[in-house]
Parts: sequence; structure tokens; C-alpha cells
Amino acid sequence: MYRLIRTAAYEVEPGHGPIVEAHHMMRPDPAWWAELTERYRSARRGDPAYGLPTRHLGSLLCALAPGVVTADAQAASARSDAPWLYARELVPDDVIVPLIDTWATELLAPRHVTTDVPGIAGDEADDEDGFGYWYGNGNGTPENEREDCGPANDQHIEHLLERLYEAPPTWTTEDIDLTSSATSPAGTALPGRHVYRLLTEWVAARLTARPWHVRGRTLRFKAVTDGERSELVSWPPLRHVTHRRAWYYSARLSVHVQTVPFHGHFRVHVSPGIRRWVTGSGTRPGPGQRATVLLDAPLPWADAGERTPRLIGNSVGYDHRLRRLSWQRRSTATLLPHVDIVRTFPDPEELFRSPEELLLGRDSFRAGITYHPTMQGVHRIGPGLMPRERAELDAWVAESLAPAFRRVPDLTRINRVSKPLLGRTVDPDRRGVENSARNPVDVAAAGRRQALHDVLGGQALRLDIVWHSKDVRDEVLHALPELLGLPHPEKTSRDEWTSEAHGLTVRMCAVRRGVLGAPLKLPRRRGLRRATALGQAITARTEQVAGFPATQAHATVIELDGRARYPRAGTDPKHALRIGFAATGRLTQFIQPPGEEAPDLGQRARSACLDVLRQIGAVPFPPHQAGAAIPENLQYVGLWLVRHTSRGPTRCATRRLIALRIRPGDHEPVHGWDEIRETWVPYRRLLLTLASDRGLPEDEPGTRVPGRPDGSAARWHGFENPWREEAQRQIQSILFQIRDRPTLLLASAGNLRQCWPGLASGVLAPDELAFGAGEPGQRLSLYGPDLRFVLLRDANGRGEVPQWWARDEAGAIGFSAGLWTPGHAAGRVFYSTADVPHTAARPKGLMKLVPDADGRTAPTKNAWNPRGLEITVAGCLSAKALADAGREQEQPDDPADWAMLAHQLRFHDSYSPLAWPLPLHLAKLAGEYVLPMAKEGTEAQP
Repeated sequence: MYRLIRTAAYEVEPGHGPIVEAHHMMRPDPAWWAELTERYRSARRGDPAYGLPTRHLGSLLCALAPGVVTADAQAASARSDAPWLYARELVPDDVIVPLIDTWATELLAPRHVTTDVPGIAGDEADDEDGFGYWYGNGNGTPENEREDCGPANDQHIEHLLERLYEAPPTWTTEDIDLTSSATSPAGTALPGRHVYRLLTEWVAARLTARPWHVRGRTLRFKAVTDGERSELVSWPPLRHVTHRRAWYYSARLSVHVQTVPFHGHFRVHVSPGIRRWVTGSGTRPGPGQRATVLLDAPLPWADAGERTPRLIGNSVGYDHRLRRLSWQRRSTATLLPHVDIVRTFPDPEELFRSPEELLLGRDSFRAGITYHPTMQGVHRIGPGLMPRERAELDAWVAESLAPAFRRVPDLTRINRVSKPLLGRTVDPDRRGVENSARNPVDVAAAGRRQALHDVLGGQALRLDIVWHSKDVRDEVLHALPELLGLPHPEKTSRDEWTSEAHGLTVRMCAVRRGVLGAPLKLPRRRGLRRATALGQAITARTEQVAGFPATQAHATVIELDGRARYPRAGTDPKHALRIGFAATGRLTQFIQPPGEEAPDLGQRARSACLDVLRQIGAVPFPPHQAGAAIPENLQYVGLWLVRHTSRGPTRCATRRLIALRIRPGDHEPVHGWDEIRETWVPYRRLLLTLASDRGLPEDEPGTRVPGRPDGSAARWHGFENPWREEAQRQIQSILFQIRDRPTLLLASAGNLRQCWPGLASGVLAPDELAFGAGEPGQRLSLYGPDLRFVLLRDANGRGEVPQWWARDEAGAIGFSAGLWTPGHAAGRVFYSTADVPHTAARPKGLMKLVPDADGRTAPTKNAWNPRGLEITVAGCLSAKALADAGREQEQPDDPADWAMLAHQLRFHDSYSPLAWPLPLHLAKLAGEYVLPMAKEGTEAQP
């Protein structure tokens, strides 16, 4: 058993002192910037909520202006006195000014008139969907018919740009401490705003300047900067030949600055991984998806070096207006032909026609298209790196950052039982279902039978199977009884099967899928919003479901084809079927037919049936082994915020707070909070209620955005504050409802931070709750005398939690499940790790970047790395909390007990180790039923 784990995290070496470097800084001219902003708003939509897309300009300057380190788009758009552009060396005006001119000219150029016909794109650069919407002056006037698009306006724009050349932006020079940090009242590090940008660039510069020499090979890295993180990829790409062709991939490093609650020093997380490159002409972005393209081009300036050290990030997607692939999200590639008039740059269609040729280089130009699993086509290089190779990369990173940074000390195992009593129910004396099980499989099946008996009140479980392939039907018919420890089902009629034993009956009805699996038919009518068109197609499919044979089934397993069957965005009927069957009182679970996308049919049938039991609420709750200090009548409450943008499953933006309560020992232990009825309802009823909720009423504040006549809210301007206040009201109301017994409240910081700013590490205080970022915290006991609060974090796509691997003193590297802590005592922050699923087991020493002689096929292997969770015991009955509440005579809590309890909630008989504790896991999955629909009558004006 491993006793230590190492994390890919670094902190400033105490004896080194601050890292101070001279930087040149540019601040925008307020008057010029204000006029440009006004021109842009006038030319677009007249909406004061929309600012300049300065991130686009920042990307251009970082890519093509030698010496520029980073651009703070927020500082530029806020009209503040804060520096906007940082550079290590002074950039000449004849470089900076033409780039700003190019960006501003493209920004103010007249756009095409968009009619928002489904399948035809509008101005993608301003449309988060990439599908287009009608934009005008609020009165339905197309922008090319507006008064500000004539010759007089052109003269104003020309004069504005002339002023830029006459009075270029000025630079100032200052020495900047890249490690400056304050401390919150609770002892949490508060790095300066500039640290998040400049320090990650400093780290990236150190890593790009030092090649990685490993087993006779040399890997060099190039940087791709994006916001408050830096990403590096090994360049040129690595090559591996298999299946009679070459496949390309690179090592990837993501650099983030992060803080830890109640810890006085910030950290730098360097997360390694794999970047795979598209090399086949058949691989393209899927419906409604985008692909990232990294460009490596020579600098256009005659007196500059050969090429920029950065790779230029861009986005490509399908433009329905042009009926072809195009640059999207204001990609820098759209400006390159205006800056470098000598070279000819390939367009997106050419990139995907000849991806390997351009990846290897053509006329001093390289382009790498990053592969994503949602793309059409497969990639033979497996994702991820195994622990030994990540440890080797970490050693090179540590050497590169020394002596300014040191590795964070290894974490040590908490020597307690780290898993619950798997295979046992909470109350083994409860009767109702016969239980004579002894081996683990039978014990798990008995627990499911008992849970199902409790939830259904002794009734038979009824399941419909909507099938297209007999293989799928037969696997599901076999899997469900097997999971419950029942005999193979017997056919009782033409389409019905029954299995009965141990006091439990399962009845299954299998019917052919028919037209229900066909792609949705999106209406094509001028002026119809895409969300409305999709809503009409969903309504049509739900009417077909209503005409399907009516049964009394609790749930339905539906065979549905993979992505290849639904190549056009919005035609996948999955969400329509979920809404339609929910309207008839039936839960839904989907399963794919056998094929390359889904090879293991037996395992998938088992997983589908387990999900059916989960949705019904038949989830056995294994007893914890966290210690005797945990109250016996403890209840668990998990909060999860469901967030859909206008690119969501129904193309409607919405947010919904899910509250999930588990009371072990109850006959129906899993309940969810029904906000409409203001009561707790069984989990299955919560799911059906969520599916029937069509979204926020039109007259609620925040549902409309100025400048969009249809009220769509892709970016949620005008919505944030009212909805944040409503979400906080809901949370406080839920806390009031659970005061009657000891409660463990579980929340994800990354998920709830948007509506609960008080969860930010810099605001958090022990044993207090603060909802707003600026409001004082209140004692936790005011929300419940026996309330405990555990806050969890994962990487969240931003490296918030570092990667990890287990190690011992002899140098062995691997994985290990457990709860870990820094060496010092009385801490509130812990680290939870889980096992590798048996289906993902691989040799821990597998080398993919530079394979050794024994691993010639290593690059093709998938490397599964169990997710690490940061567990912060934000609130408990500490000695101070008890004293403040006048309860000094009681024994204070040990935070490790509650961290261990949260950790054990990740383990369950029926599942591989969960990414989140069970209450949060169930709350998150309930979000699959949050499917808002567009209101009728929201058509664009003709």
C-alpha cells in the first residue's frame, strides 16, 4: 500500500525571495477607446451590455507582436486605469498600431444581413451558437439599412483610425513582482490580479526555453496562451504508425495559478496530458461542434525573428450560411491575411482536406487540428498519460522552475478505513425481501432488491424496452434480473417477460422502436429561431411518443443509434424522447447498438439497467466507517447548479438549482426539493417534474436581453444579479428545511461559485457562511445547530486541483485510493483519490511519449487517471463554533472525520468510484431532465 502521493503543484521557494521583472505596460487611451466602443455598439445592436471583443485583439497581439506577454481583456473593456498590455521588451509603434488598426477595421466593417433561418448562419462572430440570430436596432431594422452604415459613418471610422496613427498608445515601464500576494482574514493567499497572467507566462517561458531530454529523444514545447492559463504542446508533433497509417500527437502541459482555502501561499499547477492531431480527411467537427486549430506561421515583420514562439489558437465550425467550414469565435486566423499580405493562408476547408500535409508544414506554415472524441472519425492514439511518465515530466518541470519554485510536499495517507461497508444495507435487520446472500455479488444484488422493494412499496418493477436490434433487447432482458439476483426471465406473452424470486417481481415489455429513433425533422421557415424550430421538432416527436403503446412501466430503456445516424445538429431525438416519455410518467435510459462507438454491449446493458434503478431511486446506501463521532441520524444534502447555454440540449439557456437529500434507513431515502411545491419529493418524481418544467416565465426578470427581440439569453446579460439573488434565496430556504436533524451539506465550489460567490477560496471562512462576495459571514450554526458543510473541488477544466500519482520511498509509482493530508495537523483541507476501474487497468509504467522497447503499441492505449478531489471541511462544530453557540461542554468535531465521510461517499457497490460523493452524483445526473423549451411566438421580425 502506498503511503504517499505526489501532486503536480509548486510553490515559491521560501528562501528565494520575490520574482521581480521589468515589464513594459500599455494603458488604453480612454477617449479613443470610448469612441470605438460606441461605434461598435452602434454598428451591432445598440446594447450597452455588450462591450468590445478585446480578447480577440489580445490574441492577435500576443501572437504577432514580439515581446508581448499577455493582454488583459477585462482591464481594456472596463475603461480602468489598470494596464492592459504587458511586454518583456518595448514593441515598436509600427508593429502595434497596424495590428490594432486591422482589428478595429474588421470590427467595424459592415456585416451581412442575417435572417436566422434554421441551418443558415448569421454573424457567427457575435453569435455564441454559431447558428445566427436576427440583430437590429430594436425595431427590426437590418443593419445595412440603418443610418449609421452610410458614407458619413465611414468617414467617422476613418478619422478614428487616423487618430490612432497620429497618437499611438504610450508605454510605461515598471518592475513587477510576479509573486505578490496578500492574505484573507481566514489565512487564504490572495495573489495580485496580474499574477494569474504574468506568472503563468513566466512559467511557460521557462519550460519552452529548456528542452526535455528523455531516453535519447528531445521534446521541445511551444506556448499557446489563453486567458488566465498557459498551455504548452510539444512541437513538432510525435508520429506513430498503426493500422497502416501515421497518427500524430503531442505532449500537453497546462499551467494555472491556484489557491487553497486557508493556506497562505498560492500554487502553480502544471497538468500534463496528450494533444492528438487530426490527420485524416474524414475527420471533421460533429454537428454543432467546433474544432481548435493551432497555427505556426512566420512573423510578418521584416526585421523580426524567424517565427513566433507561440502557436496561434483558432476555432473552426460549420457555417450553415456558407454551407462550409469557417473560422469562428473571432479567430485570429481571420486577420492574418490583412497583416501578412505576402503569404496565402489555407481556409478551414483546405485544412480538413489536407490535415497531415499542413501539420507537417507547407511553405513555412504549419497547422494542427486538435482531435476531440465528438468529431466524426476515430483517432488511434489513446488519450492520457500513465503515472510513471507523468512523474518523469514532473521531474523535468521541477528542475526547470528551480530555484524560484519548489514542489509542494507530498501528501500522507490518513490511517483509517477509507471505504464504506460495501455490500451491506444500512439496516440489515429490516425485512421485506429475502436475503441469504454471502458472496459480494449476491450481497450487492440483495441490497438492490431491498432498495427496490422499499421504493416501490412491494410492487412489481415494470420496464419497457424499446429496441431495434434483438441483441440489445436480449442483453437488457438478461442484465436487469442478473443485477437483482433473479433467475433468467421467462416469456409470458408475445412481448412480455417476467422474472420473480426473493419476494420481488420484474415484468419487462419489449416493443420495436419504429419511427421514434428517426432523426428529428427541423422545420425550415424564414425568420424562425433555431431554438423555436428545435422546440417544434421536439413537440412533434413527443406527440409520436404519446401515440406509442401506453403501459404502466416505471422506466423505459431505449435503443438509440450513435452520432453517425444524426449528422445534422439538432436532429438527435434523445431529448425529445426523454420529454415525451416523462409526459407519460416513464423515466428513460438510452443504450447504443453494437458497433465501433460502443463495443461492449453486455457492460453497456448492465450500466443502463443500473441507471434505471438509480433513476427510480433504488440506490442502496452503504454504511460509512468514518468513526463513531458521526451522528446516527445524519442526513446528506447535495446542491448542484444545472447550467445550459443557448448551445445546450434544447438550444435554450437556463439555470436550475437541484437539491438532493438522502436519509439512510428511510424506506425511500432519496428525495429532491420541488421548488414549485416547496416540498421534498421522491427522486423519480423529481426527475419527471424537471422534464415537465418548460423554463422561466417570460415576465421574470432576467429572461430577456436588450437588443434581441426574441429574448434569448446566450450570454445572460441583465440576468446575473437577479438570478444570483434568487438562487441564494433558494439555498437559504433549503437550509431552513433541513434544520430538524444533523445534516452534512455537500457542494461543488466550481459548480456553485457562479451563484454563490461566498464559496470562493479568498472569501471562505471556517464555520461561517457568506453568500455574497462582499457581505460578512454568519455563524454556520445559525442555519442549523448540527449542520456541517463540506466543499469539494475538482480540476474543473482549469487545473483547480492538481494531478496526482502515488509513490513510495523505493521509487515505485502507481495509483492508490485513500484520503490524504499535508503533514501538519488541525487542517481543514484534504485530498481524496479513488481506484482505477477494472475496465481501465493498464501497466503503470506505460510510456506513450517516448515508448521503450517493451511498449511499441503504448501510444494507442487509453491512460485512465482517477480524478482527485479537494475536500474542504468549511464548517463543523469546532471548539470555537461550539463556544460561540454556548455549547462549550460538547466534544468538538475532528475535520478529518467529516472529510473521510465525504470521501467514502464516492464508493458504491453498483458503480466504479464516483467522481463526486453520492448525493452530488445523484443531483448532477438529475440535470439530464432539465430540458427547457423555446416559447412559441418568438420569431424574428421579417
